Amino acid sequence: MKRILLLLSVLLCLSLCSCGVFVDTNTPKSAELSKEYDFYENSVASIRGACNVSPEEADEIFIILVNNCGVDKEISVSSTVNAPYSVKYGFKTLSMVLDNKVVSAVSDGDKQLYPAVSDSTESVKTETAAESDTETSVPHRTNSDIVGVSDKDISNIDIYYYGNVKNDVTGNWRYSMTADNIDIENYALSYYKTYFKSDTEIHGVVNFTRKTTSSIRVNGGILFLDIYDYVDGEEKDAKLMFSGTLLKSYMIYTDNGDIQQIQ
Repeated sequence: MKRILLLLSVLLCLSLCSCGVFVDTNTPKSAELSKEYDFYENSVASIRGACNVSPEEADEIFIILVNNCGVDKEISVSSTVNAPYSVKYGFKTLSMVLDNKVVSAVSDGDKQLYPAVSDSTESVKTETAAESDTETSVPHRTNSDIVGVSDKDISNIDIYYYGNVKNDVTGNWRYSMTADNIDIENYALSYYKTYFKSDTEIHGVVNFTRKTTSSIRVNGGILFLDIYDYVDGEEKDAKLMFSGTLLKSYMIYTDNGDIQQIQ
């Protein structure tokens, strides 16, 4: 009889653990964080559940959110397939992107909270915008295949720049991701001015709502934009990137943003 009761107790414990009743929050930083933040335990439990991270990794995410992003209440994290995590606290909601279970970006609408944008960077952007306003405008082309102007500001959408692409042997490939339902050709010139550090780079922009991946490269003052069907996981492997079916191709003139459709 005692053996039966012992077995039942063990099975009950295993069942409770599998249901997530017991959450191990014993980490090197947990005691200190618990004392400092009364919402720590519930918050890291939500982070672990939504982000599938270890207790230590959850602590690091929590620390960034409270120290760098102004979070001061209990956190509730939810995830959507192929989209940034939604971090809710109080009446606010932030977007969070993880790269290998480490926070790479947090934003509040179109304002980037982490990594912080320096004042000098903002100053350079302001000066550049002022200079562009004073430049002599170039007349728009009137070719029959001119289909618009790439004049939308990339900062007005939620886009997350990740940088290097795994397995890229050239060292020139970069990628970004967005879930906004946009026509990328209208933002391509602004994207180029914002994210390209060299004209040797080739950027992939994954749009999870459109299920497309766009290739952006530049040559001779012209952006070449090719839009492909998205292939699952291609942003994580240069061998897969741009391997989907080609849907459309454009040339975008950097002198005034004219968009010329070539396919």
